[in-house]
Amino acid sequence: MGEPKTQLEYQEWSQWAAELYPELLQRLAFYHEKIIEHPNNTFIYTDWLTLLSWNGNHQEAVSAFKTNGFRIEPIYALEAVAWSARQLSEYPLAESLYEEILQKEPSHKNANLGLAAAQIETGAVDDAINRIEQYLLVSRGDKEALTLLAYAYNQKPDTALQKLVIYQKLLHEDPENGELIRARTMIFLELGLIEQAAQEFTLHPEAFTENDKLDLLSHQNTISIRKFNAEIRDKEKAALLQQALKVNQNYLNLLSLNAEYKTKLPLAVADRLFLLNSAQEHELLISYFSEQKISPSELPTYGIESLADSLLVIGHPSRALKLTEDALQQASQQIKLLKIAYYASLDIHDMVRANDYLERLSLLQPKWRYSSNSHRRKINPDYAEMLLFRAIHHAYVDQLAVSQEKLENLINNAPSNNEYRTNLSTVYRWRGWIDLSQQELQYVFATDVDYLPAKISQTYNYIANNDYYLAEQNINLINQKHHNKQSVERLNDDWDAVNSSTLFFNTHYANPKGTVFSSRDAFYEAGWISKPLNFDWRLFYKRQQSRSESKGINGSYTINDIGVDYKRPWGGFELSALNINGINKSHWSLLVNLKFSDHWKVNAGYQSFSKDTPVRAFVSDVNVESSQAAIEYRLNEGHGYSLSHQYSTFSDGNNRTSIALNGYHKIYQGERSSLSLYENLYWQANSKDTNRLYFNPEEVLSLGASVQFESLLYKNSKTELVQQIILDAGQLKQTSFDTSLYYSITYKNFWQLSNTLTLYYSAGYGQNSYDGQIERGPFFGLGMEAKL
Repeated sequence: MGEPKTQLEYQEWSQWAAELYPELLQRLAFYHEKIIEHPNNTFIYTDWLTLLSWNGNHQEAVSAFKTNGFRIEPIYALEAVAWSARQLSEYPLAESLYEEILQKEPSHKNANLGLAAAQIETGAVDDAINRIEQYLLVSRGDKEALTLLAYAYNQKPDTALQKLVIYQKLLHEDPENGELIRARTMIFLELGLIEQAAQEFTLHPEAFTENDKLDLLSHQNTISIRKFNAEIRDKEKAALLQQALKVNQNYLNLLSLNAEYKTKLPLAVADRLFLLNSAQEHELLISYFSEQKISPSELPTYGIESLADSLLVIGHPSRALKLTEDALQQASQQIKLLKIAYYASLDIHDMVRANDYLERLSLLQPKWRYSSNSHRRKINPDYAEMLLFRAIHHAYVDQLAVSQEKLENLINNAPSNNEYRTNLSTVYRWRGWIDLSQQELQYVFATDVDYLPAKISQTYNYIANNDYYLAEQNINLINQKHHNKQSVERLNDDWDAVNSSTLFFNTHYANPKGTVFSSRDAFYEAGWISKPLNFDWRLFYKRQQSRSESKGINGSYTINDIGVDYKRPWGGFELSALNINGINKSHWSLLVNLKFSDHWKVNAGYQSFSKDTPVRAFVSDVNVESSQAAIEYRLNEGHGYSLSHQYSTFSDGNNRTSIALNGYHKIYQGERSSLSLYENLYWQANSKDTNRLYFNPEEVLSLGASVQFESLLYKNSKTELVQQIILDAGQLKQTSFDTSLYYSITYKNFWQLSNTLTLYYSAGYGQNSYDGQIERGPFFGLGMEAKL
């Protein structure tokens, strides 16, 4: 058949070619030959371009279109070349061809959708969305148009709702389409509609891949943690915590099944660390992380914070500090990391580091926040917390007076700040002012009766004031309302220690020489005190032995002391029965103390057999009966005075009266050490002469002072080693004898091995005077107390 010249001839010619070459590839080759024969034939050229596009020869089709200057008229050809241009990312060419089609046929589906697709790729997403929506006004429910519209919205942020509407329409027409179900479910996840998404996974598991399941669990994990964080009601928060732990475990289980998910594992592990830390499961957290093949450096910051905080809580401050310091090299301005490092430094008493972290925190929390151009400023809402942090720091290092002053100044500027008042209440209690502490808390409860920190502070006040009934009531209420809070857990631990029984042991040994009264003296005491019975009562048993050995006298006596101790906020008493070896008669003891205020106390007592009976008197068949009374004034933890009087009746007819006036002053308090001064004035008079086996001066007066230096040698969480060096000296004047000098130097170590076990030991050397003779020698001490 010859070359077609008209449209009618070409229709016949193309039909003949299609019948002759039904296969597309054969027909394309035939058209290529004819183009060579008839290079100017627009009919053959137009269909050749179309066939090239249909066959996937997009580059050749577009190149030929650009090279040849022929104008293409048929819509199908324009559409074919436009399609090829899109495949080659030549979107401007595709857009111009689609627009040419739409000038001829405005409702052309492929041109409208093709132009919209090209616009999406060139960034004109809003134009594309507008075009598709206009098309859908005419062709409602068109599946292809709806799918493309969903794709367009997917290129824009915060358009999940629009996409959801589109897929709902698509699924209305084809409810079992797996691809559409999957697409809609992914939108559910994007919108945070986790329950709806999970339901789709259950109903149509075949529509989803393993990665889809991982996405679901990842979203469930994130949402469950967010819900837990957002909840402020403790009861509901506890339930959400357990749910979050369960979801997180499911997520971790899936991650562990495929090595390809290894990069996601540190985040999931960090989530678990955060949840276990929130649950106060610190031991479990440390054990869990030790089983993971993940280094701390792979964790995000919040995971390191959780791990370090748990290490700090269970008593590993050095490890917590190392962890946070490593993390701070990469995240130097993370406030929570800095706080953990600060508290860890305090727990090992590294004050250089603690002060450094305090300063770094202060720099991150300035008083003012400035705009980027520094023209505007506003108060930093976190500045108040920083001021509190700095004020309470002084209390942590026993500078209570400084801390009190700073807190009182803060309250003057912000009288309604309950956090300030609660911390001031704590400082008052640490200074020994329970009544004042309670008064401060009343201001807090007037505005917030359930403020947890104030409730906890009030409970500690009850404990310090021996009001165990109210303390237990508070603790029960706190535990009912508040779960998994570190401050509550700490309160419960301290309450357990209060409600424990106690074993103790003390011994003292001295071996002075130089006078007729010099002897090797030993004192032993051991005992048991029960836990509180009906809140206020404790039973106790004590065994005390005093021994004395010298050239002339060897003797001892033992006291078995069984009794009850009663304590209330107003004071209390101790009543006991005494059994002394070698004495058939039963004896008893009563000690009473009364508290009038935070500053004033009075105590009095009577012992039918004095526990201070000299061994030399006992072996001489002399028993001693005594009564005593004292008044104490305590200004604060650094200053106090006492005046005491004791009257003793000896069975040999001697009556002894003694009066003592004592004072105490802390003259220096540093971050690691303190220096205290003790003054004492003592007077004693006896009614009988001194010619007795035991030392019995007619009258003696002493005036002296001691200086005590105390420093913290070691601290690691609850373990502490404290040393004391005590220098004591004074003048002693005994009737009929010259004034003499007495002195002693003592070195002590106190070990607090835990919150339930303490140990001390001491050694010293001293000089004293008896009947004008000088006695010198060493002395030693050892003691232990354990809570059971």
